[in-house]
Amino acid sequence: MSPFFICLASAATVWIATIGMSECAAPGRRGARLCVLRFVIVPLTAVLPALFLLAATGRAVMSTLIVLVALVGLAIANHTKSRTLREPVVFSDYAHVVQVVTNPAMYIPFAGVWRVTGLASAALAACLAAVLMEPSLWVGDQSALPWARAGLLAGSAVMIFAWGALVRAYCRFGRLDRLDLSTQPHRALARFGLIGAWLVQFASGRNERELERIRNYRPALPAGMGSGEDAPHIIVVQGESFFDIRRLFACAGEDSPVDLVNFDRARATGLLSGHLEVSAWGANSLRTEFAVLSMIPDSELGIHRFNPYLYVAREPVWTVAQHLRPLGYRTICVHPFSKRFFRRDRVYGNLGFDEFIDVDAFADAVRCGPYVCDRAIAEMVGRIITTQADDRPIFVFAITMEAHGPWLKSGRSGKLLPHLPTLPAALASYDLARLLYHLKHTDQMIGDLMALAARLERKTVLGVYGDHLPILPQTYEQAGFHETATDYVVWRSDRPPGHRKTAALAPEQLGREVLAAAELIGPQQKMSDRGVLRPLE
Repeated sequence: MSPFFICLASAATVWIATIGMSECAAPGRRGARLCVLRFVIVPLTAVLPALFLLAATGRAVMSTLIVLVALVGLAIANHTKSRTLREPVVFSDYAHVVQVVTNPAMYIPFAGVWRVTGLASAALAACLAAVLMEPSLWVGDQSALPWARAGLLAGSAVMIFAWGALVRAYCRFGRLDRLDLSTQPHRALARFGLIGAWLVQFASGRNERELERIRNYRPALPAGMGSGEDAPHIIVVQGESFFDIRRLFACAGEDSPVDLVNFDRARATGLLSGHLEVSAWGANSLRTEFAVLSMIPDSELGIHRFNPYLYVAREPVWTVAQHLRPLGYRTICVHPFSKRFFRRDRVYGNLGFDEFIDVDAFADAVRCGPYVCDRAIAEMVGRIITTQADDRPIFVFAITMEAHGPWLKSGRSGKLLPHLPTLPAALASYDLARLLYHLKHTDQMIGDLMALAARLERKTVLGVYGDHLPILPQTYEQAGFHETATDYVVWRSDRPPGHRKTAALAPEQLGREVLAAAELIGPQQKMSDRGVLRPLE
């Protein structure tokens, strides 16, 4: 068979497979006006890389297999994310590919270790077999057509290089880049198909005017005390998968085997507490942390709410830390994991932080499972504040890691089995027992930080909140637990009991409340319309 027909057969195979995968990911009525997107632009997104590989290697079967494997991988990722995180794959998820390779234990178990291993092994074996058994198109009798190979290689390379600009031009011409695709990603999937939704989201996400508008966002903050000797230390802790677990047990009519005594004490003596209505579920801590720091609501972020660190935070953005630096604060982020995860090493300087302390500083810290124990966070915060050379107020933003799943039984985690709490028969689950074990340490960390604040000469504001609910779908089903909010508390070391209030907040409101507790903004407009304060009984 001539090289032309082989190339045509390869392109046709990938073309049909791409349309089938994209359309079947979410069957729906998509309308005739999207035919160009669904049946031309979407398949070309996969066909062009296949043709480039074919031109470079001369092996049609291997090139086709590689692209088909990538399509299968995308379908598996979409199915797994929809099942575990309740949302489909979105365009910004491509940034997680490197993280899957560098931290496979955080991703692969959700898709099934043996399933992923088996599929990867089969795909690798098929590609190797194709390389060994398939002759190259560009050797032997066909070598008299070097121009065909050069033309195919150059043409596909140019098209791949220009593909992003072409897709953005198409979406701009069809006004698809102006659609709000952030609030209901399942609707975007149903309307455009899997790859079509990716392309439209990509075009919307690369809108420079929209990015500039988001970066220029400034919340309206009434003037407060300003800088001075009385400015308090501010400690804000984002607890991994933290929420009042007793809410879940209450839904099932059971008593929790673990009490959050320090969290209760902080709420009883604090200024403000309640539910935090986070948009993330099961993962994506960066969404909640960015909202708390920047005070930008999801409605303003649009498509960038899925990963604001990918494009928005590539340049400076106003945050609580940016607000505190001119007031004389030293701003530090503490996270006992790699600073490269979620690109935090690249963006936290743009968020106004002077220093980022990551897992390298926790080499001697106690591990509770695979990650650093939460109580080590309190020790690190205490070391930062008590050993600094000057007497400046400090803002510490800490991101805990201990309760991060998946909760495996092997490795370091196997040593935890004797220490796990006993659960009621109706909710018996290893994952739930592991979560309770870790939340107990989070609660102890809260107590350690309150004790630290009590010892300091400078008054201290402490804020603690959960980034998202943990991934426990079967347990939620058994308990009849259908909530999505986490919990938070804002506490101040020099405030006597009796002034506490409760309110449900959005993450972007919490940063404002922390500044209000520190008296760095005025008393008016402490809450937006969404939060309604009421005194606790």
